[in-house]
Amino acid sequence: MTPEELAEIKAYFASREVPETLQYNDCTFMTDVRKAINADIIVLERFGFKSTFSAPWERLVNIRKMLEENEG
Repeated sequence: MTPEELAEIKAYFASREVPETLQYNDCTFMTDVRKAINADIIVLERFGFKSTFSAPWERLVNIRKMLEENEG
């Protein structure tokens, strides 16, 4: 993740409506998707893309992919 990629994904989520809830995977059901997105962005802004904090970036990318797949 680069600073430009983080800025781009922040802009993506800021410019669109997200569902209130989301079945992220078989074991994870998000009850406040916007809050989860914002929390992941805060972690990435604070710590950057270190291997310890790679999960928030991957989660944002996966949520974006899921939302884009459900649009069509």
